[in-house]
Amino acid sequence: MANPEHLEILKQGLEVWNQWREKNPNIQPDLQNADLCGADFSNKSDIDEALFPNKFVNVYNKLRCFLDYNYKIPIGINLEQANLMGANLEKTNLRGAVLEKADLRIAHLKMAKLEKANLKSADCERANFEGCNLENANLSAADLRQANLRCVKLNSADLRIAKLETTILEKADLRMCNMIDSVLDQTVLTGAKLWESNRSGWSIKSAICEYVFFD
Repeated sequence: MANPEHLEILKQGLEVWNQWREKNPNIQPDLQNADLCGADFSNKSDIDEALFPNKFVNVYNKLRCFLDYNYKIPIGINLEQANLMGANLEKTNLRGAVLEKADLRIAHLKMAKLEKANLKSADCERANFEGCNLENANLSAADLRQANLRCVKLNSADLRIAKLETTILEKADLRMCNMIDSVLDQTVLTGAKLWESNRSGWSIKSAICEYVFFD
């Protein structure tokens, strides 16, 4: 369950939340199992409210909150099993975030920072990760079918047994990536960097691949 104190602070809005974060840099925000379906955390958003758990909170201003792209304090927020379906997380800072089994279907994560994030078994079907940094991220058993991973940095990421059918991996950086038993059938791999990646047991049936880089 999400920490009720953290949710109470969050519902007071951006200014209060960021002041609390600055005063308590060693506290890890915990929104585990929070329902953030459709919430907009983009630092370019102009909307003035978002719906949070129990339908009780208006969050005003640009909702950078704990996910501010330029936030200097390491975050590593706990969003395990959170419902982020359709959420706008463009350019947000989610370094080291726990998103295990989170629902990120059709979420917008373009240019987000997700280095060392844990997305194990997360549902990311049709999510937009274009230009995202996922270096050293754990995406094992994640569902990435039909997701947009164009120009994504996935070097040293864990993609074991991940579902990547019909995914766009055009110009993706997959160097030293662990892709054991991953499924990339009908996936677009044109221009991907694959050197030193572990591809044992992967499936690439009908993959679209005009050229790739192996060295």
